[in-house]
Amino acid sequence: MTANLAFAGIDMALWDLKGKIAGRPIHDLIGGPMCEEVEYYFYLPLTNGAELRTHCRDGISRGFRVFYIKVGINEAEEEDFLRLTREEIGPGRQIRIDANQAWSVPDAVRILNRWQDMIGIDLIEAPVKIDDRQGLQPAATSRQFLLACDVSQPC
Repeated sequence: MTANLAFAGIDMALWDLKGKIAGRPIHDLIGGPMCEEVEYYFYLPLTNGAELRTHCRDGISRGFRVFYIKVGINEAEEEDFLRLTREEIGPGRQIRIDANQAWSVPDAVRILNRWQDMIGIDLIEAPVKIDDRQGLQPAATSRQFLLACDVSQPC
C-alpha cells in the first residue's frame, strides 16, 4: 500500500511538472477535459447493517452523490451490502465498486450483470486481472457502466 501511495505522488508530481514546462493545464496534455466537474466519492467500509446505514446517511448529509465500495471477497455479503446501500442512498445517487482484480471474466460478467439489474452500478474498478480486461470490455459496454483499470495500465 505504501508503495502505491508513493507511486501516485510521483506520478502526479511528474504530470504537474510537465504541465508547468508546457505552460498548459494537464488535461490539455492528455486529450482535453471529459467533463466540467468531477464528483468525489464517499468511501463505505464493509461493516454491519446498522453502521452501513449510519455511514450512508453521513455521506448524504455531507452532500455526496457518489458512494464507493470495495468488493471481491464474499459475493453474497457484498450483494446484501450493495442492496442496503442502494436502499439508503436512493436511486438518484451513484454506486461505484472496486473488486481489486478478484474475479475471472466469466464471474465478473455474471456478477456485474446481476448487480447492475438489481442495484445499478455506475462504475466498476479492476474487476478482473489486468491481463484479462479486454475480455470484459464488451460486457461493460453493453451494460452501460464504466470500467476502470489499475493505474499501471490503461483500459
